[in-house]
Amino acid sequence: LSSYSRMRVPFGRISRVDILEARKVLQKLASLREELDKKRNDKADVEEIHKVYRKQTETSNQFYR
Repeated sequence: LSSYSRMRVPFGRISRVDILEARKVLQKLASLREELDKKRNDKADVEEIHKVYRKQTETSNQFYR
């Protein structure tokens, strides 16, 4: 997303574009959470559940970059 450091950039100076990108990542994480819940409720194969976990990890890493 961004190379901002919390120590160097106060919250009020983060660009709108970066905030909107962060929002997209959070929305994707919410979608993946719903997908995971559905797979668990449907008693999906463990590998299918792990695929969702991997997607969550990759997406989470995007948020914290």
